[in-house]
Amino acid sequence: TVGSPVTTEQEAQQITSYVSMFLVFPMVLAMPAMQNPDATWIRVLSFFPLFTPAFMVLRIPIQMPATWEILSTIGILLVSSVGMMWVAGKIFRTAILVYGKRPTLPELWRWVRAA
Repeated sequence: TVGSPVTTEQEAQQITSYVSMFLVFPMVLAMPAMQNPDATWIRVLSFFPLFTPAFMVLRIPIQMPATWEILSTIGILLVSSVGMMWVAGKIFRTAILVYGKRPTLPELWRWVRAA
């Protein structure tokens, strides 16, 4: 659904590169997370859905987080996954109707709110 608002392969590649930057960023922070898994900033970023899989996998074997942290991050991941599927569906539904026009970020936001 990331590629639904684009019409050419070049535009899809550009959007994919932006998405992959978000996915690589947690790996850049992996070494500091392994050195100090109980640091406040690591614990806070563990609750952000893009960082949760990477940081919780690193934290659990090194120093077991509290049970409430594990359960709450799982809950946040589930809710954010369902929410993102809902948002992606709205964007996809509108993008199909305006095929050929490259949307801007404000337009994508309007599509989510309007659909």
